[in-house]
Amino acid sequence: MVEAKINKKGRIIKAELKRGIGAVRGLMFSKPKNIVLVSPFECILSIHMLFVFFPIKAVWLDSRKRVVDAKIARPFQLHVAPNKPARYVLETPDLKLKFRIGEKLKFI
Repeated sequence: MVEAKINKKGRIIKAELKRGIGAVRGLMFSKPKNIVLVSPFECILSIHMLFVFFPIKAVWLDSRKRVVDAKIARPFQLHVAPNKPARYVLETPDLKLKFRIGEKLKFI
C-alpha cells in the first residue's frame, strides 16, 4: 500500500494512494478509510457510491493541489462529480472536515 500524507493547515490526513485500476475500485466493499484517487491528467473525475456502505466527503483537487470542489456522497449514489476538472479525489469518511474552494493542500 502506498500512503499519502496530506497537510491541511497543520493537521495530517493519512490516506491510501490509488492509481490506475486500483482507483476504479475506490472504497467499494471496504471499511471506512481515507483514500486519494489519482488521474494521470485533469478531467471531470466523477465517482459513484455503488457498494459503498457509508457516506463520505469527496474533495477534488487540481494539479496544483488546490480544492476545486467538495461534496458529501451517500451510499449507493450513482453519480457525484465536481464542478471543475480535477486530478486528485480525496475520499474520507470524516464528514466534519471542512474544505474551502481554492484552499491549497500539501502532500508530504
